[in-house]
Amino acid sequence: MIDKIKNSCGSLVDLNELFFWLTNNIVCMASLGRKYGGSTFADIMDRFVHLLSGFNVGDYIPWLAWIDRLSGLEEKAHKVAKEFDDFLECVVEEHVNKRTEMDAQCREDQDLVDTLLDVQRDNATGFTFHRDVIKALILVRVLFLILN
Repeated sequence: MIDKIKNSCGSLVDLNELFFWLTNNIVCMASLGRKYGGSTFADIMDRFVHLLSGFNVGDYIPWLAWIDRLSGLEEKAHKVAKEFDDFLECVVEEHVNKRTEMDAQCREDQDLVDTLLDVQRDNATGFTFHRDVIKALILVRVLFLILN
């Protein structure tokens, strides 16, 4: 970030974008174990936040929820949800593959995903801990950290 500001000496710097990437990198490192700086994740997040901040008629007047389907809002929400699910599936799969390759002594630098996979493996919750539960918890954590 400092290098980007230094290299743009004499020109305008978009601090919103720089702080977005800073926040994104911190959240991803803390929750997912590595940076996900690609435009795909940023695009999904941007569309998700846009959907959250938009006006949804069905939330305020339930009998007019058909307007959301007609306007395409519902379809956009399903598309973003599917893309988030695919992204999180890749994240979990990366961690599963990484865990099979690493030995027990490297387990000290675990992140949220590794911890959730341990809980799933140990069956410590008393109920079946499916991969969808893991992805949902990751999503809640990432969105909580980014939106707060």
